[in-house]
Amino acid sequence: MPSTDPRAYWIALLVALATILPARSATPPPSSAPPQQLSPAEAAAAKTLSEILDDQKKLLESLQSDETKHLSKSEKEQRILSIAKRYEAMLGKRPDDPTAMIFYGKFLRLVDAREEANRWFLKADALAPKLAVIKHQLGVYAAEEGRIVAALDLLETATQLEPRTAIYHYHFGEFLATYNKLIAHDKLLSREACDARMQDAFRSATELAPTEITYLWRHAQSFFDCEKPNWFKALTAWERLAPKLKTPREHEVLGLYKARVLIELGRSSEAKQLVDASKSPELETSRTRLRALLPNAP
Repeated sequence: MPSTDPRAYWIALLVALATILPARSATPPPSSAPPQQLSPAEAAAAKTLSEILDDQKKLLESLQSDETKHLSKSEKEQRILSIAKRYEAMLGKRPDDPTAMIFYGKFLRLVDAREEANRWFLKADALAPKLAVIKHQLGVYAAEEGRIVAALDLLETATQLEPRTAIYHYHFGEFLATYNKLIAHDKLLSREACDARMQDAFRSATELAPTEITYLWRHAQSFFDCEKPNWFKALTAWERLAPKLKTPREHEVLGLYKARVLIELGRSSEAKQLVDASKSPELETSRTRLRALLPNAP
């Protein structure tokens, strides 16, 4: 019977798969501890899973390209099913393998089999209850299903188990921003506490992944999600983001966000300059709304 302790297998497998996992995978980084020697059975399982993941990656890439546009829906489903059967076969031989369950669950989510994916994550959680990647996946599903209490606990637990993984903080922040009113209404957290934890989560994501522009944008935008924003800190966040932008359009959009903050700070003349500097036709609605907030607006 395979061991239910996944640590040695988990660490070694993540090292082996480092070259084929997506760059923004939610999988936690491998431990800094040296990989332990795998048994022959574990080495064979790692090789099998690596091969499945390699073929899975190729399949998903082909389904997103023009390569398979001529295929019928049933043909595409058969290709997906072929990967699923390989996971099922592996798990039939290793029914206590949480690592394979995690990767299978992720595959099922990618092909929109959410309920089945969640069942595998629950099985993995029973075997390895201290893995952040499992708590994160269960938390995302709970949030999608409207189970706010469970989602709050699971998503926060993921950040505690793997505090150096930026995406867990980012998703926790998004959850709090999305459900802040419901969380406060149900008295799970006060609105002030919910807003503070949301912003802490986004800030942590930016600190852990300082080159990830999505996290920097979201942290700056999070001030608009707060019931009582600190506009001075908001201005600092937008100014911190500006040097990292690459295109004129990005700078133009940032200028309008910054203008909104400046209006709140009573610096209307500076805000007006930024609004007037924006010329893109598709941003006219935003400019109109901002001009309506300026003093002496018609």
